[in-house]
Amino acid sequence: GLHGGDEVTLAAAASVAGIPTTRARRLLSELAETHLLTERFPGRYGFHDLLHAYAAEQTLTGDSESDRRAATRRLLDHHLHSAYAADRLVYPHRDPIALAPAAAGVTVREFAGHTEALDWFTAERAALLSAVEQAARTGFDAHACHLAWALSDFLNLRGHRHDQAVVQRTALEAAARLQNVSAKIPDHPGAQHYKIHAFDFPLLADRAIEVCDTYSSIAPDVPHAL
Repeated sequence: GLHGGDEVTLAAAASVAGIPTTRARRLLSELAETHLLTERFPGRYGFHDLLHAYAAEQTLTGDSESDRRAATRRLLDHHLHSAYAADRLVYPHRDPIALAPAAAGVTVREFAGHTEALDWFTAERAALLSAVEQAARTGFDAHACHLAWALSDFLNLRGHRHDQAVVQRTALEAAARLQNVSAKIPDHPGAQHYKIHAFDFPLLADRAIEVCDTYSSIAPDVPHAL
């Protein structure tokens, strides 16, 4: 119930549960056999909105706040570390950034090369965009900044300018919260960003990362809108 969108990958499901992919695959296969899930592609499962709503309700009523937060952290770590690994292959000449280690139980996607990384970004685009919003909404502001950074090259490459504008705005707002100052950001999500050349978007991502890395150690992720 914590994962956004209408499908989930094996690695993401395993990360949410904090279990090995072999066990997660068995559980997902059982759900697919009872037609609660559909394996649309190998390792990628689709589900109905009603099932997602039911899972979310069960999570809220059956899990403690600390368990939900730990599961959210693992999911965001999966998205972040996988996206970072993919970005290093899509644009290897970019200066790297430092990430905190992934939490125990997180499965990080591995890629054979540039093409596989780019295909993964394309397939996971909706989930990654949702993860940026989820990170900012649930108090994982450093994750929001780092995810936006990892996404910026792919979104530029594919010309997803609206998504880029929204993601970088979210990252700047998250960085501002970490910095504990008011960010000077236009009211409309894309009002100012659309006036910036597409290749300037990574500069916004780098600025968010600069602020984030400066202040995240002082103001670590804390829940502000659970």
